[in-house]
Amino acid sequence: NDTLLRNKQNLGGLILAGNKIFFTAGTEDFKSELWVTDGTAAGTKKLITLNNSTACQSPGVGIETMAYNGKLYFSNCDDEHGNEIWV
Repeated sequence: NDTLLRNKQNLGGLILAGNKIFFTAGTEDFKSELWVTDGTAAGTKKLITLNNSTACQSPGVGIETMAYNGKLYFSNCDDEHGNEIWV
């Protein structure tokens, strides 16, 4: 999975939830992806492309994350629902 991460930019937003670390990675086309890892190559994977919507690509629409009770809560925006909290 390091091959998948090799071309990513702006790794950040590290947050621990349960026994996993979640983080964001930027793509070459300026999108953000949410990733998760358990610390191993086999346990590292992309979960979702965040704010993957033309309605959500305006300034001020950011990605907020928070861990609570072993779960990750984050904001995400899509064309169908707008900005919502995801778990």
